[in-house]
Amino acid sequence: MRRLLLACALAACGSSSSPTTADGPVIPPIDGATPDSPTVVTSIPDLRFKWVGAFDSYQLEDIVSFPGGNVKTTHQGDTFGPVTLGSGSGGWSTPLFAPDKVVKPMSSTAQLGPVADYEGFLLGVLPRGVVSAVDFDGVNFAVSATTADDADDTLQSFRAQPTVDGLADYVTTTAQSGEITTAFGLDGDHLEVIGYSVSTDTATYETSVVDADDSALEDQARALAAAGYIITAVGRTALTPPHYALVGTRVAGATTARAAKVTADPTAIGQGFAVVGMVIRNGSPVLILER
Repeated sequence: MRRLLLACALAACGSSSSPTTADGPVIPPIDGATPDSPTVVTSIPDLRFKWVGAFDSYQLEDIVSFPGGNVKTTHQGDTFGPVTLGSGSGGWSTPLFAPDKVVKPMSSTAQLGPVADYEGFLLGVLPRGVVSAVDFDGVNFAVSATTADDADDTLQSFRAQPTVDGLADYVTTTAQSGEITTAFGLDGDHLEVIGYSVSTDTATYETSVVDADDSALEDQARALAAAGYIITAVGRTALTPPHYALVGTRVAGATTARAAKVTADPTAIGQGFAVVGMVIRNGSPVLILER
């Protein structure tokens, strides 16, 4: 197993000449309102935790499809969620959603391309962006990542290539030193795993890695959430038939129950659910949500 360490960046509350509140700086709305009714600009949350619990509501803007070939799409202001797992070369897709508050500037990127281009994509993303999902089909890869425009140097990214059987031990060991696994995918006979630590984060983390076929996916997601885990990564561990693993991460002892669901109904994210994963079921995308 090889493990690579790369320096990258995390959102930070940069200096601003605008008035500030506990939630961050305020600016007049673009619609022409005066400073007497400003818009609060909220800091971007810790992207390692997939936006779970960060906001009261989200809005699904679109599910962006990638029909094939080498495609890269970048979106400003909203965030791409995890790419669909199991789409294959026929085309991946990724949900584009936004929180119910104005947040500091960020950009999200999703790319589909030949495996030979994967390393080049990561070199352009990992210095700053947090990867939320990665998937392979033996020919192509698909990956999505979000980058905060306002950044500091507290975040470090890690990559490793454990076997499927070694995933749980790897996640458990690295979490004890503050590294949070945010994405992994089956690439031939090993997994490609990406995670991040924050130098100013002194918390101790506990993890739980569970296996699930399609029929058990919702039960396993609900069980992790009920035990207080945030699902920080979902990935495939077998291609045919599809089999998945879910990585749950929580601050040590933080067992307050959360809620999770697996649904094809996009309106559910309006109930405060963030997208932590997405799979293909009967040819259609299905969202894995948590709040």
